[in-house]
Amino acid sequence: NQRQEGNALFTGGAYREAMDVYITCLTAMRNEDDSRSREAIQCPVLTNLALCAMKLGMLKKAVTFCDHAMQLEMGQKSCKVF
Repeated sequence: NQRQEGNALFTGGAYREAMDVYITCLTAMRNEDDSRSREAIQCPVLTNLALCAMKLGMLKKAVTFCDHAMQLEMGQKSCKVF
């Protein structure tokens, strides 16, 4: 799946490419009907995007991604950045 592909790119240090994959993942999720299922994937993908942005020195984007994650119901309960 795209999230795992993004994770592999991140692990390899390809942060910009990982961001592209994560954004594609979020875009594809717009059609997901189950909001709980959608949020369960959106929250970690958004925090992964934030981490990529931080690694690339894009700090304002990192904050924006974190803000979006925290707006999700799941994000308010359990979203974590490692």
